[in-house]
Amino acid sequence: MNYDSKTDFGDPLRMDWTWKLIAMILCLGVGWLLGSALNGIWATLADTDSQALIRSFGKDSPLKDRNLMRLFNLTAHFCTFTLSGILIGVVVFRRGWSREFGLSAGIKPVALLSAALLGLTIFPLAQAVYWLNQQIPLPEALVRQESKTDAMVAGMMLMDSGWELAFNLLIAALVPAVGEELIFRGLVQNQLEKQTGRTHLAVWITAVVFSAIHFQFAGFFARMLLGGVLGYTLVWTRSLWAPIALHFVFNGWQVAGAYLAGEHPEIAKPDTPAAPSIPLVIISVLFTFALIRGLYREREG
Repeated sequence: MNYDSKTDFGDPLRMDWTWKLIAMILCLGVGWLLGSALNGIWATLADTDSQALIRSFGKDSPLKDRNLMRLFNLTAHFCTFTLSGILIGVVVFRRGWSREFGLSAGIKPVALLSAALLGLTIFPLAQAVYWLNQQIPLPEALVRQESKTDAMVAGMMLMDSGWELAFNLLIAALVPAVGEELIFRGLVQNQLEKQTGRTHLAVWITAVVFSAIHFQFAGFFARMLLGGVLGYTLVWTRSLWAPIALHFVFNGWQVAGAYLAGEHPEIAKPDTPAAPSIPLVIISVLFTFALIRGLYREREG
């Protein structure tokens, strides 16, 4: 490997790609370790065995345990994604990091609003894909893992007050929208596109990684679809704020739905999702297509 150390590290934008990758992995590791350490502190302060709590946690867990699990998730996600993303930006790209991630690019209010509305219009389509995904049989080990994850999510999504709703919007909508978009669209997709020169390839590789990293394979294709749309909103607007807005609305809508289901049990989701409503899916596709076309034309204009 031929490189000049002064050139590589003196100008981070010209740093050899191997060193960039090593720096990114190290930053992600630092974020993960910090999150783990902080969660160990929270567990000690709460006089709780975190592993025992995770094993027993579910929809019957008391408010104290629900909030502690939320704090664990908030800390882990913020440190692993948001903090790591910022650290990668500062270490690898330095003063140009916000431009490199697409955070400093201007975006028209109408484009930002269209991206946010996509988070609503695409929801029925994503649910239909999720239902189809669930018809694919999974190995028993994955089924057990999915059941544990579902029980954990059900416990955290149980909300008895507006404060719990606000807490869940923070940990399940706002923080993931910012952190995951920093890492996946701002970093991975942008760098893949620059290295390969192939926009569509970068979008869909990132979408696959984005879905796989959640380790919830019963919803793999629905999350991959969402990842693809998030990727193209970045391509069409060149602003990371567009996929952040879409991601926040999409996740926030699910949190709001869980809250309403708790307040009104008659609209609660069954354990086994019903087959999607074809008319609703068609409406979803039409409105989604219209918003996507609008974003695409904004780029062309």
